[in-house]
Amino acid sequence: KSIKLKASGILEQLEAGVLRRDETFDAMEAGDPRLLALDWILHRDGMQLVSDDVNLYQRFVLAVFAYSLDSFAWYSCGKLGENFTVNIEEDVEKFPENVCPVWNPYINRTETFGVWLSSTPECTWFGITCSDDGVVKGIELMYNDLIGQIPHELFALDFLTYLALPGNCLYGTIPPEIGNLRHLLSLEIHSNGLSSSIPSEIYELDQLQLLNLAEQYGVERKCTKSNGAIVNIYFKMGGTRGFEVNFGLTGKLDSRIKEWRSMKGLHLFENSLTGSIAPEIASMRYLTFLQIGDNYIEGSLPNEITSLRGLRYLRIEDNFIYSTLPENFGDMDDLEILMVNGNSMYGPVPESLFSLKKLEVIRLDETLSADPPWIEVSDEGFTGSISTEIGQLKNLKWLLLHSNPLSGTVPTELGMCEKLEMVRLHRTNIYGTMPREVCMLRDKNLYDESGSRGILYADCSNNNRTNEPFLKCDCCTDCCDHTSQVCVADD
Repeated sequence: KSIKLKASGILEQLEAGVLRRDETFDAMEAGDPRLLALDWILHRDGMQLVSDDVNLYQRFVLAVFAYSLDSFAWYSCGKLGENFTVNIEEDVEKFPENVCPVWNPYINRTETFGVWLSSTPECTWFGITCSDDGVVKGIELMYNDLIGQIPHELFALDFLTYLALPGNCLYGTIPPEIGNLRHLLSLEIHSNGLSSSIPSEIYELDQLQLLNLAEQYGVERKCTKSNGAIVNIYFKMGGTRGFEVNFGLTGKLDSRIKEWRSMKGLHLFENSLTGSIAPEIASMRYLTFLQIGDNYIEGSLPNEITSLRGLRYLRIEDNFIYSTLPENFGDMDDLEILMVNGNSMYGPVPESLFSLKKLEVIRLDETLSADPPWIEVSDEGFTGSISTEIGQLKNLKWLLLHSNPLSGTVPTELGMCEKLEMVRLHRTNIYGTMPREVCMLRDKNLYDESGSRGILYADCSNNNRTNEPFLKCDCCTDCCDHTSQVCVADD
C-alpha cells in the first residue's frame, strides 16, 4: 500500500509540474520516453525519491531527456572514441560506482563524472552543471551523437541558464515551451537538423546573451542508433519519415528582436529565415556578432545598424538584400569582419569604411552575378573606386571586391596592408597597372605554395578585343579577361 501511495504521489507531482500539455501518464503508449523515465524513477533509480524531494522534477526531466535521445554517450560520459578511454561494455566492472573518467585538456587532468541514468546524483552526470544548492543550471552535450527530437519536458527546468547541444543528430522542431526558460543566457543548438518555424516564444527570452541556431541545413551528418538504424540530418526528421531535404529553420526576424537587449551573439546562418532586418536591431546595443548569412532575408540594411558600436562580425552574405551601405558605416569602430557578398548591393562604397582600422575581412563581392530570384536592376553593384585611405587597414587579410562595377586604379596605399592574404579585383572596371607596392606583398602573406592563401586576382589577361590586359599585373596568381570574364583558373 505504501508503494502505491508513493507512486501515486509522484505521478501527481510530475503531471502537475512537468507534463505541461494537459497530458497524463495513463494516456501514454508503451515505450513513451516519459513512461520509461517514470519507471526508472520508481523502480530502478537507487536514490528512490519521494514526491516531496526537491530534485524530483529535475531528475525526472533529465531521465526523459536521456530516454528521448538515443545515444551511447549517456553511458560513456561522451562520444565513444573521443572522450571515453575504455570500452564501457567490456570494462563496466571498472566502474562499480557508475562513474567514468574524461580527460580534460584545458586543465590537463582526468575528471570523473556520473553516468547518466545511474544512481549517482544528477548534478554529477556528464555535461550537467548545478548551483551550490543542487539546482540544474546548465546542460552541455556537444557532438555526442544524440539522436532524436528535443522533448518539451526539458524546458521544465525553469532555472536553466545555458543549454548547449550543437553537433548532434537532433531533428524536428524547437518546442514552444522554450519560452519558459526566463533565466536562459545562452542557447546553442547549431549544426543539427532542426526544421519548421522558430517558435515566437523565443523572443520572450529577454535575458539571452547568445543564440546560436545556425547550420540546420546542408549538414550531412550520420548517426547510428542503438538498433543499428542510420539517421542522416541532411533530410527532414533525420530521414526517419522519408528523404525530403531539410532546409532548416523558418520564421522572420522582426521588430520583436528589441526584446533581446542583452544579446551579444546572434548566429542564425544557413537556415531558411525570411523577412528583413528591422530597425529595432538598434536596441541590441551589446551585440558583438551578427551572423545571418545564407537565408532568404530581404529588404534594405537599416541605417540603425551603425549604432551597434561594439559589433565585430557583420555577416549577412548570400541573402536577398537590396541595399546600399550606410554612409556612417565608419561609426562601428570595432568591426573586424564585413561580409555582404551575394546580395543585390549597390551604390558607392562609403569612405568611412576605410577608417575601420580593426577590419580583417572585407567581402563586397558577387553583387553582379546574382541569379533569380535575386533582384537584378541596372544600378546593381558597388560603384566608385578603392579609396587611398585603405592603407589605414593594417589588419586587413581579405579584400574581395570582384564582380562589381568598381572603377579607377589600384591605389599604391594598398601595399601598406602587409597582412593581406587574399585580394580579388577581377570582373570589375578597375584598370591601369598593379602597383609595385602591392606586388611586393607577394613576398609576405600574399604568397603561399599550398594555395590556401596568397591569392591575387585581377583582369590581367590579354583582352580578346584589344589584345591588351585591362589591368597590367606581373605578380597576380590568376588573370581574367575583362570582356569575356573568363579566368585562367576557370579553364
